[in-house]
Amino acid sequence: MICKIAFLSAVTLTVLLGHRASVSAQTVSGGGQVDAGQLIKFAFTATTLDDGSVIGQAQFQLPEQGVRLHIEIDCLLVVDNIAVMTGVVTNSADPTDVGRTALFAVIDGGEGANGLSDGFTGPFEIRSFLDCDDIGPPPPSFFSPIDAGNIQVLP
Repeated sequence: MICKIAFLSAVTLTVLLGHRASVSAQTVSGGGQVDAGQLIKFAFTATTLDDGSVIGQAQFQLPEQGVRLHIEIDCLLVVDNIAVMTGVVTNSADPTDVGRTALFAVIDGGEGANGLSDGFTGPFEIRSFLDCDDIGPPPPSFFSPIDAGNIQVLP
């Protein structure tokens, strides 16, 4: 089941209607796990192609609840070291999730001894008429640090 939130205050505050990222080839990828009140395991990859189209996929598991989601990513917004992605749920342990639009975001804390923790937030169900170009990046405080794994946000 996608996290159903009646009021996504942090996301709602970042809605930037009309906001568009510049189109250039970008790639984000990663995987790991985060404990955001419940254990979430995730893996994803997304690329913006030169023509502006996006290809990618994401897999989420909440093992304690038996939840599994597969998302075909169709939108990628990269702002600095933050990537926001949306897509359609194509497979789920809960068949009622299939066809819904989901959003998640990641933050790349950098690499090496001077790197900060990578972070993750989501997946959230959003209205089908919105995509990541309509929703700006959440503030860094909105992310949960990942416990294991790595996130790469490349320009």
